[in-house]
This record gives sequence, structure tokens and C-alpha cells, in this order.
Amino acid sequence: MPAKSRSPFEPFATVVAICAGLYVAGLAFSLVSAVLGRGHLYGLGEQTICVRDDGYSFGVSGGLPPSFKPGVAVFPVAISLCTNHVTLGQQVLDTLTHVPTFLLYGGALLLLWWLLNGAKHNGPFNAANGTRVRLTGWWLVLGGIVATSVETLAHNLLIGTMMASPEAPSRWNQLPGIPASTVLTGLGLIVVARILQVGAQMQDDLAGTV
Repeated sequence: MPAKSRSPFEPFATVVAICAGLYVAGLAFSLVSAVLGRGHLYGLGEQTICVRDDGYSFGVSGGLPPSFKPGVAVFPVAISLCTNHVTLGQQVLDTLTHVPTFLLYGGALLLLWWLLNGAKHNGPFNAANGTRVRLTGWWLVLGGIVATSVETLAHNLLIGTMMASPEAPSRWNQLPGIPASTVLTGLGLIVVARILQVGAQMQDDLAGTV
């Protein structure tokens, strides 16, 4: 009896499937724990919340610390704001400063599992593979921009809940940066998707000619 050939997608497909399963299970467990008050999911369920404000800097008076050479100006930048009396709104804002990126990469992991599962069962030259790669690419491009924007806005609003109104930063004080690595990776996947779709079409044309 001939030995069963090993799938060219293994062990990568199995590793990705396990990671995707752990991601879903961990997310569900953390969410349930936060709702029941037995744990937390980033800000949800937290009793103490701290946020870093990079918009503040203080000059040093009374002489320079011995660690610095003469002529060096020292400006401690940023402060950490913490509160022990957390409101539900602050919990939500704190969660929104972390969760979007967590969901972005978790979603990318699930899309990767979907791609590998389809290629494993339908073959590497199936046209659907190109569609799945393209969806993953757009998920990274658009999701990366949205996640960064939401986290920046939530960060500014959270700082505003801990400061007096005249000192509170504008919600647009710190504009979101473009996640260049994520966007470039997504654009690269969109290009690869187009190549895969053209290759699959050529494969179908050759099969029809033969």
C-alpha cells in the first residue's frame, strides 16, 4: 500500500489553526471574565487605569543630575496619569486604546487560516485563493489605518477625562500615524493576489486547451 503523501502546507497549516483557535478561545474567555467581574479585557474590568501623556514636558531646575554632561538640557518628557476611581466610560476608552490592534492582527490570523484551509482542500491554483489573499491585504491596509485612528482618538479622550478642562488635550492633539509596515504588507498581498488570480486563469486556459 503506497504511503500517503504529506500535504505541502503542513505543518504550517496546523500551527496556524492552533494559534487561531487559541486566539478565539482566549478572546471569548477574557470577554466573559470581564463581564462577570472575575478578570479584565484590557480596560474592561480594570479597577485602576493609567495613561501616558507625551504632550507634557518639564524643565529641570536646581542643577543637572550628575549623569549628564555640562551644557546638556534635560527635559523629562511625558507623564503618566492614573485613576483608582474608574468609570465605565474610562474603561471603554482604555479598551479602545488597545483592542483595535489586537483585533486587527487576530483577524489577519483567522484570514490566514482561511486561506491555508482553502488551499489545502482545493489546491494551490484555485482562483478562490487569490480572492482570500486580496481580502487579507485589504484587511491589513484599511484595518491598520482604522485601528491606529481609533486608538489615537481614544487615547486623547481618555487623557481628557483625567485633566481639568482648560488643560485637557484636544481629541486631535495627537494625529494618528500611518502604520507603514502593516499598510505595505497589505498592499503587497493585494499585488500577490492579482498575480495568483492571473496564474489561476492561465492554468484554467491551459487545461481547456489540452
